[in-house]
Amino acid sequence: MPELIQYEYLNKELNELEKQLHAFIQKNEKLEEANSVIAKEFSRIEEENVILKAKIKELERKLAELHYNLKEKNSSEFINIEDKQNFKRKIDDLIERIDYHLGS
Repeated sequence: MPELIQYEYLNKELNELEKQLHAFIQKNEKLEEANSVIAKEFSRIEEENVILKAKIKELERKLAELHYNLKEKNSSEFINIEDKQNFKRKIDDLIERIDYHLGS
């Protein structure tokens, strides 16, 4: 009789361990799915970041070119004050958009 009680106790413990193992497996599967989604999103963001960095380099190149042109010519001949202000606003807008994308 004591052997039967011990067998039932061990069987109960085994069943409890099986339930816990099953719960852990399910949690692991959910975590793997979430990790996969995050990895895909991270990859997409990295690709977007590369594109944005290329755009920044292009804008910096254009800005350097404009800066050079301004040095070469008298600024009043090359661009008037209103155009300068519009240009500054456009640059500020582009910087804000780039910062927003990099911060996302």
